[in-house]
Amino acid sequence: MSYILFLPTELLILILLDLDYIHILCCRRVSRVLQTVIDDDVRFQYKIELAIAGMDDGPPGSLMASDRLAMLRERQKAWHSMQYRGVEEIPMGRGDTWELYGGVLAQTKGKRRVFLKQLPSVSRNIESREWATPELDFDIRDFTMDPAQDLLVAVEHYTSNSTEHSTRKQDCLVHLLTLSGANHPAAPKGATLVHPLKLGGYSYAIQTSQHLLGVLITSDEAQFVELLIWNWKTGERKMHVIASELPSFAFLTNRYLLLAVLPVHPEDIVVPPGQADPRLMILDLDRASSEPVMFADLDYLCTFQYPEFSPICTTHSVTIRSDPAPHWTPHPSLHVPFHVAHGDRLFVITLWVLEAGGTWLGLLSLAPTATFLRALGSLPPGETRRDFPWDEWGLHGSRLIAAPRTHTTVWVCYVHGQTFVLPQPDSQRAVLALDFNPLAVRRWRVAEAAAAEARVIDELAVFRPKRVFTKEVRSGLPYVLRRCRPFADGEEGEFDAVMVSEDSLVTVASHSSVRKYRILTF
Repeated sequence: MSYILFLPTELLILILLDLDYIHILCCRRVSRVLQTVIDDDVRFQYKIELAIAGMDDGPPGSLMASDRLAMLRERQKAWHSMQYRGVEEIPMGRGDTWELYGGVLAQTKGKRRVFLKQLPSVSRNIESREWATPELDFDIRDFTMDPAQDLLVAVEHYTSNSTEHSTRKQDCLVHLLTLSGANHPAAPKGATLVHPLKLGGYSYAIQTSQHLLGVLITSDEAQFVELLIWNWKTGERKMHVIASELPSFAFLTNRYLLLAVLPVHPEDIVVPPGQADPRLMILDLDRASSEPVMFADLDYLCTFQYPEFSPICTTHSVTIRSDPAPHWTPHPSLHVPFHVAHGDRLFVITLWVLEAGGTWLGLLSLAPTATFLRALGSLPPGETRRDFPWDEWGLHGSRLIAAPRTHTTVWVCYVHGQTFVLPQPDSQRAVLALDFNPLAVRRWRVAEAAAAEARVIDELAVFRPKRVFTKEVRSGLPYVLRRCRPFADGEEGEFDAVMVSEDSLVTVASHSSVRKYRILTF
């Protein structure tokens, strides 16, 4: 290492700037020369602060590192103190579908138009903007979007009649559009993916991750589910799973898929008999077949088991939420100085349990990408169908808490990056934000004076109510807990749900008399 100290300072800086923040901090401890070089150059401070904030640098532009560092510190100061710097209220549309993704709030009005709003950002200099698609030539059954790719994915139910055979045929048409409603230029010819369905009603869960598009199709009448993964740019189908019960999925990475498993029928149970508790499963898309595969025949990599549930409790549903997608970056036109990091994201798994007496209980299982990837990394080459018990992944790699009564099944955009938000239990006037960024937790622990609205939760806690499981269950993933008041003192207002985006908290009032979004901008 000593020879490097004789290099010209400019060359030494260029070499060090090529390192990640961990190795920069290691080099800083090697010698006083390196410590001085690192401490005196704002580019190193910016790189370190990005990591602590859970951010990646934005594209090159006119802003210098010193400008970006100042903006980053202002942003962190606002979020740490939960002091938003702008408020706007917008009416809720009367359409059936909505989406919040990539800093854009979209709503259908009627069945054939989507109205979109770019949420502003004070800290990243993003201006508010509103626009709408023209009226489309089909009814929108459901949709999602990815502003980074100018992508709008809209699902249509198409039923055709055959006069020759007096039969009816139903297809799921997945339209690949731009956010202005035109056919997407990167989509295959026709900009539509077609999947045949049996006649009936269906619900959809749609997710994208760069070139990947996942659609979970659930029958309303029968216990029949299909999960399809496409390369939407080529139209190639990557995976097709058929099951009687498959409640939710998420992209862990562009290679690995995380599934929620809720065994109901013997042919679907991929664990030993008697172990029919819910669990999480990871599939490898590189090993997946494009042909239809029954769920019981899946060659999964591993599962993550939850503790054994009490005989008086039955799990009825499991949902997985995580935003944004792996490797997501904002659209270049926004010219953002920084954005949420690609590395670690928080997965919020909600389990709804029914007790024998008829009481519904919600469980929130919160785990970062690192927990699952660490387990995957421990598998010997070629090993599959590994089952990780709770103590091997959930004890220290997750946090299991009881969901408050206000936890929503509709307004599910409550996680972004490594932050999860929810209304404060028994209050319609405050929001709680749980930040699971480990570097932020570490910094907050050593802070000389913590703000009154924040504290570190790092104890190994017992899940309550204890009756849900057969044994005492503990979990201890640390987080920083913050509290935000969406309304000023003396200001009237309440909400029944809260969502989060990169630069905003969005409270939702969805009662029949008051239907609006309140956007708190940071």
